[in-house]
Amino acid sequence: MFLLRSEQKRRAFGTPEESIGSIKQPKMVKAAQTYLQDKGIESSDWRIDVVAIEVNSRDEVRRIDSIQNAVVG
Repeated sequence: MFLLRSEQKRRAFGTPEESIGSIKQPKMVKAAQTYLQDKGIESSDWRIDVVAIEVNSRDEVRRIDSIQNAVVG
């Protein structure tokens, strides 16, 4: 399992979940595949979970959500 922590301070850029879009997802998959290949375990099942954290302007946590199996390989 790989874990991605996504944090957003301002909603102008969307939610933390929304920041993991079509550009970031392929990079995450490539990083996971490269890691597995380097370790010689590329045939293993894997997944990427996401922890989305929203904070306010004083860096106080407003919301924490987790998304299991955001990406499965």
